Amino acid sequence: MATRLFRILIVLAAIMGADGVMLAAASAHQPDAARLASASSMLLFHALAVLAAVALAERGVIDVRIGIVAGWGFVIASALFAGDLTMRQYAGHGLFPMAAPTGGTLLIVTHNEASLLRRVLGAKWPPFCLQHPQVYSPASITRLIADAGYRQIEVGPTRNYFPIGFLIRQAAWTVGIKLDAVPLPTVPVGLKLGNIVSVTRR
Repeated sequence: MATRLFRILIVLAAIMGADGVMLAAASAHQPDAARLASASSMLLFHALAVLAAVALAERGVIDVRIGIVAGWGFVIASALFAGDLTMRQYAGHGLFPMAAPTGGTLLIVTHNEASLLRRVLGAKWPPFCLQHPQVYSPASITRLIADAGYRQIEVGPTRNYFPIGFLIRQAAWTVGIKLDAVPLPTVPVGLKLGNIVSVTRR
C-alpha cells in the first residue's frame, strides 16, 4: 500500500512540476500575471517537497505514515493555492471562499538551535551536518517567516518519530562510533528532541 501511494505522489509531483513550468511561462508572457508567478512558485517548490517526503520515508529517516501525510498535504495545499490563483487570473473568481488562504497555510518542522539538547551536546549536536546547512531557533524562524510576508505565526515544540536504529546510530556517532553496517530495529519511536513546528498563514 505504501509503495503504491509513494508512486502516486511521485506522479503528482511530476504533474505539479510541469504545471508550475507552464504557469511560469504564462506569467512571463502575459500582462498583469503576478498571480500566475505565485502559483508557479507554489507548485514547483512543493513538487520538490513531495519528492523529499517520499525519499525520506522510503529510506526510513521518517516514519512512512508521516511521509505519506506530508506528501499528500503538500499536494492538496499547493493545488488549492495555485488553483485558486489561476482561476482568479482567467475566470475572474476563485475556486471557493478561503481556498487560497487555506492552501497558503505553511507548516515547517525544524531543529531548534536553542534547545537544551543542543546546549548539552554542543558541537556534537547531530543537526550540525551537511544535510542541515541552516538551523533555527524559535526567534530566528519567526523572523524568517515574517520577512517572507507571513503573519499569524505560531511556533511550538513537537514530537518527532524516528526508527530506533536511526536514534542508536546518531547516539553512537556523537561519541565517535560508526554503526552503519550493524543491523538495528526499524520500529518508530516518538521523542521530544527539542525540535519546533511553525504554523503560519500569508
